Amino acid sequence: MEKVEELVGNERPSSVVNSLLEAATRLMPSLGYGKTTTNRVAERAGVSIGSFYQYFKSKDDLFTKLMDGISARYLARLEELGARCEALPPVEATELFISEIVDFNFEHRVLLRELFRLAPRFGRLELIYELRNRMARGLTEAAQRRGTAHPDEAVRQFILCNAVCGVIDNVIFSTDCPLTREQVKRELVALVLRYQAG
Repeated sequence: MEKVEELVGNERPSSVVNSLLEAATRLMPSLGYGKTTTNRVAERAGVSIGSFYQYFKSKDDLFTKLMDGISARYLARLEELGARCEALPPVEATELFISEIVDFNFEHRVLLRELFRLAPRFGRLELIYELRNRMARGLTEAAQRRGTAHPDEAVRQFILCNAVCGVIDNVIFSTDCPLTREQVKRELVALVLRYQAG
C-alpha cells in the first residue's frame, strides 16, 4: 500500500505543511469532510491552530491543496505507468495498466470518495475529468499498439474507456462493492481484451 506521505507529496517547503496535509489525509476517510475540523487536523499534525492558519486560510484551502496534490501525484503515476506499458506487449500492457489503476483506487477509495464529492465545491471537477481522460488514454494507447484497425475505432475506444472508468467510479463510490480487488482486475482485463479483439 502506498504511504500517505507519498500520496500527498513531500515537495512542500514546510514540514508543518506536510504534517497538516498528512493529518487531513488520515482523518478525512474516517470522519468525512464535515467532521474533519481545523482543530482536529492541527491536533493530529502536532501543531497549534495558529500554525495551521499560518499556512492555510481555511479548511477549504487545506482540502483544495490536498486535492491538487493528490491529483498531480495520480497524473504523474499514470504518465509513469503509460511509459512502463509502452515497453510491454499489448496484453501485458493492458493487464498492468488496469491492475495499477484498480490497486490505487481500492487502496484510497474512502479518501478519493470524499475528495471527488468535494470537487464541485472547490472548482476541481476539471481535475477529475483530467484523471479520467488520462486513464482512458492509457487504455487507448494499449489498443493502438495491438494494431486494431476497426473503422469506428474512436467510437469503440470511447465506449470501452467510459465502461472501465464507470467501474472504477463504482469501486470508489460504492460503500458495499460486492467484488474483490482481484475480481475487478480480472473482469476489467477480460472486458478490455474481448472488446479490443471484437
